[in-house]
Amino acid sequence: MAELDAADRPLRPSRSGPELAYALRTGTTKGDFAQLWFGDDGGTKEAAGFLQLPARENTQTALIEIRIRPDRRRRGIATDFLRILIEAARAEGRTRVIGSADSHDSGEFWGAGLGFRPTLRYVQQILILAEVDQTLWSVPVPDGYRLESWTDTAPESLLASYVVARQAMDDAVSGDLRWDEPQWTPARVREEEARNAEAGRESRAVVAVEEVTGEVAAITIVTIGAARPTVVQQLDTAVRREHRGHGLGLAVKAAQLRTLVAERPAARQVMTQTADLDHMASINRVLGFRTLADSVYIEAEIADVEKALGSDS
Repeated sequence: MAELDAADRPLRPSRSGPELAYALRTGTTKGDFAQLWFGDDGGTKEAAGFLQLPARENTQTALIEIRIRPDRRRRGIATDFLRILIEAARAEGRTRVIGSADSHDSGEFWGAGLGFRPTLRYVQQILILAEVDQTLWSVPVPDGYRLESWTDTAPESLLASYVVARQAMDDAVSGDLRWDEPQWTPARVREEEARNAEAGRESRAVVAVEEVTGEVAAITIVTIGAARPTVVQQLDTAVRREHRGHGLGLAVKAAQLRTLVAERPAARQVMTQTADLDHMASINRVLGFRTLADSVYIEAEIADVEKALGSDS
């Protein structure tokens, strides 16, 4: 996969072997089932197909990723991989498939010819910690709130309202994408924490707490894998509806970056993506992120893809 990444997307960090191995042995970060397929040509890995089957929400959906070395494209390899992945998804009872591609590029156009439609456009962004002006992170905490943070385990005193704040991701921009966010409970948070620990994945959260009520109003979460200590993955950032409009999203993300630099000096870059092109992408740019790629989720009914593949020559 590292070789494919170097050829196919050299500006983005590759997933590590240990992380992929863990996902294939025990499931992904969310506990979803995963398969990885390789295409080999004379000992050279020329292509890969990744199939992910959500285990809780979205159980009618399969997520697919197809990677082809640039010098091996336009030979029907991606279509061959799609046949394999669709067959495997169908065998698991899935009826819908979601993939992603560079926006308005060959992958999106290829998918359109095979029954896929664009549903949600998003940007992938990166922050290089050594290059950014860290004064951009000097963001005050809005009046009436305080910041708290933890690593790996949420404190019991904040767990219940932390769960409510995580559920605010239900309001994330979704476009026409048919995708349900996780339904968070205290037990599910503890399960996620245990899974991260088993995988050697550090999770760091910064939250804004309303002083009057003591409840979590906003969250931001990042993870750092032991196999890739230089790469930070930005996950959820959410603000509860009743607390929006105060700048809490910017405040918690800025605090997270300050903490990372102080406590994780090995970290070199922060990776993130967002479909909130008007608000969250702008916040990220204010903090020093730059856009790596404009991307799109493409979605189809498996029956439509099978029909298109059946007529493909």
